[in-house]
Amino acid sequence: MAGTVLIRGPRARHSPPAVLAALVVLGLCLSPPARSQDEPAASSPADAAMEAESTATADEASPAAEEPSKPVSPVFQELSGKIERVGPDTFLLLGPDGQPQPVLNMSFDEFMRVWKQQQALSSETKQAANQPTLDELRLVGSLEDDHASLHTELSITLHESGTTEVPLSLAGALLRELPESPAGQAKRFLRYDASRGGYFAQLSGDAGQTVVVHMDLIVPVQRDGGRASLKLLAPRATKGSLVLVSTRSLQSVIASQGVRLRSTSLAAGGTRVEAEGIAGESSVSWVDSSDENIEAESMLTATTKVFVSIGGRNVRSRAQITVESFGPSFREFIVRLPPGAHHNPSGTPPSNVSITTLRDASSTGEEAGSNPQGSELRVTLPADQNKPATVIIDTIELLPAGDKNMTLELSGFEVLGALPQDGEVAVEVDDTWQVRCDPTDTVRLIHPAELDLSWMKDAPSVDELTMALRFARQPWSLPVTLMSREQRVVATPSYELTINPNEALLQMEVDYRIEGGRSQRVPFAPRFKLAGWEHLSTSTINLEGTQESGGPPDLETFGPRDSGENQKADYFGFSSAFATSRQPKVTLELRRTWKPEEADHFVLDLPSLAPGLDQPVNQLVINPSELTVLADTSLQLTPDAGQSRGLAAVPIEDGDDLRAGLPPGQQFRYRGVVPSLAMAGDSVLAFAAEKSQRPRRIVVQSHSDVGMNAGEIEVEQTFEFDVRHQPISGLYLACPSGVSIVELELLPAGGRSTSEVGVELEVPPSDADLPSRLPTVPEVRIALGHPRLGKFRVLARYFLDSPQSTGESPTLSFLTVPNAEYAGRTVPVAEFDGHTVRLASSEGQTFAATGGSGWQAKPTVEESTSILFAPQRTNFLPLKLVGQSAVADRLEIDRVWVETWLTPNMQQLRTCFQFHGTAERAKIELPGDTPAGVDFQVVLDGMPTNDWRLQGRSIDVPLVARPSSTYHTLELKYRLPCKLGWFTQVTTQRPRLAGSDSTPLFWQVIAPVQYHAVSAPSWLVPAFQTHWSDGDWRSESEKNTAELEQWVGAQPASFRPTSGEHAMLYRTSPDAKLEVTLVRRELLILSASAAALAVVLGLVYVPALRKPPALLAGMCLVMAIGLAVPTTMVFVAQLGLYGVVCGLLAWLLYLLYGGRNREISTRRSSSVLLQEASGSHRPSTLVPVHTGSASTNAPTISVELTDSNA
Repeated sequence: MAGTVLIRGPRARHSPPAVLAALVVLGLCLSPPARSQDEPAASSPADAAMEAESTATADEASPAAEEPSKPVSPVFQELSGKIERVGPDTFLLLGPDGQPQPVLNMSFDEFMRVWKQQQALSSETKQAANQPTLDELRLVGSLEDDHASLHTELSITLHESGTTEVPLSLAGALLRELPESPAGQAKRFLRYDASRGGYFAQLSGDAGQTVVVHMDLIVPVQRDGGRASLKLLAPRATKGSLVLVSTRSLQSVIASQGVRLRSTSLAAGGTRVEAEGIAGESSVSWVDSSDENIEAESMLTATTKVFVSIGGRNVRSRAQITVESFGPSFREFIVRLPPGAHHNPSGTPPSNVSITTLRDASSTGEEAGSNPQGSELRVTLPADQNKPATVIIDTIELLPAGDKNMTLELSGFEVLGALPQDGEVAVEVDDTWQVRCDPTDTVRLIHPAELDLSWMKDAPSVDELTMALRFARQPWSLPVTLMSREQRVVATPSYELTINPNEALLQMEVDYRIEGGRSQRVPFAPRFKLAGWEHLSTSTINLEGTQESGGPPDLETFGPRDSGENQKADYFGFSSAFATSRQPKVTLELRRTWKPEEADHFVLDLPSLAPGLDQPVNQLVINPSELTVLADTSLQLTPDAGQSRGLAAVPIEDGDDLRAGLPPGQQFRYRGVVPSLAMAGDSVLAFAAEKSQRPRRIVVQSHSDVGMNAGEIEVEQTFEFDVRHQPISGLYLACPSGVSIVELELLPAGGRSTSEVGVELEVPPSDADLPSRLPTVPEVRIALGHPRLGKFRVLARYFLDSPQSTGESPTLSFLTVPNAEYAGRTVPVAEFDGHTVRLASSEGQTFAATGGSGWQAKPTVEESTSILFAPQRTNFLPLKLVGQSAVADRLEIDRVWVETWLTPNMQQLRTCFQFHGTAERAKIELPGDTPAGVDFQVVLDGMPTNDWRLQGRSIDVPLVARPSSTYHTLELKYRLPCKLGWFTQVTTQRPRLAGSDSTPLFWQVIAPVQYHAVSAPSWLVPAFQTHWSDGDWRSESEKNTAELEQWVGAQPASFRPTSGEHAMLYRTSPDAKLEVTLVRRELLILSASAAALAVVLGLVYVPALRKPPALLAGMCLVMAIGLAVPTTMVFVAQLGLYGVVCGLLAWLLYLLYGGRNREISTRRSSSVLLQEASGSHRPSTLVPVHTGSASTNAPTISVELTDSNA
């Protein structure tokens, strides 16, 4: 074998020619001696190379061999050391040009393997090239009652001299008689082999010879109901054709996929069928219309939804098949089941559909063949159907015994004769199997969420499905490999730790998942290492003991294997238990009392899981655990990350709510970074923290509702307490003289409600023994019954003396929470958060606080009502009378609707009020811009009335008392002049009804469809959307006119908006200004088109706008606006369509005529004259140019020169 030789030793002091001569002499000495003709020569160069390699290897193996007897050349006398072979090995092979080329790292074995592979490929290519060619297949015949007589002609070209076997297929066809042998062929040249697919011909001849084979065949006709079919397994010739003549009329002739078909009716009433492309599995089917016993064919289609459940040793399927006919009605059809499946009548819900077994594949033994087919069922409906019919079929298939892997082929429920057939399949596999499948061309995998499982009564969830399939034709199949899963237990522990002042409580929940195995009742005995915790209680789910009663398992404490008695109490578990499902759950309630040394700092070891008594450790898999720490509100908890073990902090998001009322700073979350598996030694998870007492804090806020009636003042005062960190069992109230507390109630936190019933508290007498901040304000102590923590309310009701005269201004007294601590007081001082007072006078009076009292007025819209606020503690509120209402009886306005109807020259204002109260008259205040001489129309409770008086700018309407209700509907309608222009600002001053007007109102603007609202104030909330409707853009409101009339209780108007008008609806407050801007559509189109035209022209004439960054920014801006306001964007896009069209025309003109003007340059001594080609323009400006570059301010030229002589 060729190689490289390295001689290690001292460097020879010879010139390069001397070294070269020494190497030549050494080569001659090492060359083998010449052999005579009688001596045997080497078998091949390869053998010689192998012999040389073995000799070299032997030399290397014996480095201590004796020195050669021949003298060493002087050239090598100074060299010493071992001769070593240094790679890589090198072969010299001749290249395409005949020159030797070195090939590295290629052994003789590799060379021989590549050479043999090349020879084999050449042989296969030659053999494939010598295969005979089937040039043409012609089938011509006639159609009989139950078969077709076909004359077959095959043209075959031989490509190799000698005898060749040619496959002719045509399995299932019968020979009418033995065919005559072709010229030059053997008499028995034809034979049949069913296992190889049909007929074979032994042909002999020279290469290039064409042999024609003739055969007379009989092919059976298969019938399926009213349809007959002729199925052929034809050889794949270059050209294949079929001509079939029938004396009867054939209807609805169809062929298999890939076959081109032409059907012709004969004059005698028969049919001629011509088919091209006959190759492989081909078929032609038809309906024989001359058969009196066969009715007209029903063209059926089928949609199938299948649910397959693979569990244990069974494969259960439930199929919902919906069959529909596009021809005549049908009453029955045939369903072919998947191979190996059997009909399960007990699983199908009872119905009036008859299902009978037409053919049982298992009894006929077809399933053992190479191409098995499933059983066939005949489905008979109760009556002829013209609409889709739906049936449900249940099947069951038994899997072979054994725990090893097995292959299962999923296939569909085929309705024979139906075309097309599509559907979907849901597959559920229990955890005893693992599934592997490869998609095929007949079915595709989809996401389980795409399935429709609404047809199933107890449909599984999407997470329970293993895979989902969808098919578009029948038959389909999907090979599935089922692999047995070993049983193991996966545990996911979670802890909730509550830190209390005297103890720590722990709730440990472990969710188990048992994977693999065969048994439905799995022996399962979990146990835990308590790590010093005291066991309180245990609860289990899907876990029971071995007792016959079926109750919970017996619990006992036991220690680990080979443990001492002193360790037994630290372990807890079950002696024997069984899991009734694959997802059992165990919950432990534990407790630990604080030790004296743990008053300020503690380290808590968390319980962990331990393997069962008979369970290997590798069968217990523990997922990372979760720990939630909750601290009592009286404690300040600071986690100690340094002494905690196996825990990683998890951030708490704002939306998390672990426990109501717990401050966010007193809850923590952790994730166990190591499995909580107790094997030996200390626990793997531990939580450490520092704890301390938090000081008590009380925040109080007061609300008072004061009703000032004739003769008395009633006060309902509510104190809202927020007690934090430490509970309280009582509170103090400063009670001024004249305040007689009638009732005290303790209420939970929340909004105030008149129907609330709280805990009645005892009203104690004034506590005169305790010192007070103000000697004139005694205090009372209120006992709360038991300690309170968190938020709660105290409601106090009491009465005050009313002023002696109507015009007198009273001073109100209120309860307050004291602001200072005194000796002997057990309740700390509360932080005051303000006092809000609502004053309501039944006499129509309006009050305000006197100056310097510290009370602030709040805005209100209620009549005869005042709202005052005091930020500081005060027991007194001095008042002064600031107003007296003219109407003693009050009106409460419930709903208001204002309608502004615009026409080109006039507007109609319609205002509807729905109100209630005990007043005898209603007063409508007219707007200040109402002109004189306006014709008013007043409608009260749906009836027009003239019993009203106009007094200045108000209308006084007497109210008719109704015994059944105090609710009224008052409607005022009048017209005002108005002129609609291109741009119109519509402002409506609405009439107002005297009374408590705090309800929101609806404002409806009805305008011609050519006008659109483009702007409105922020206080007007649109309640409409613009849509394309009836060939135009229109505004569609949430409530139309009829709905608004019903909402406010008004009578329907005698006229409605026409198709040339549309309504825009707004919501607003009662005091808001009603104004909106309307613009004609033509002006909007002009503006949008101009903007679109400017954009297009900018893209054409400004190159910077066509750069990718600018285009990308523009597209992002348009997309952002479209996503924000899609309807408006579509509306603006339609309006700007004209501008886009004009811009495109401008761009086209720019392309056609923009580049025709050609510039002409004239060179002079020191300048260049640029002039237009057209003579109608003056020459361009002369620019003196010397050297370098120069440009002018003219918009036509920029000259750059680098030649100084230019």
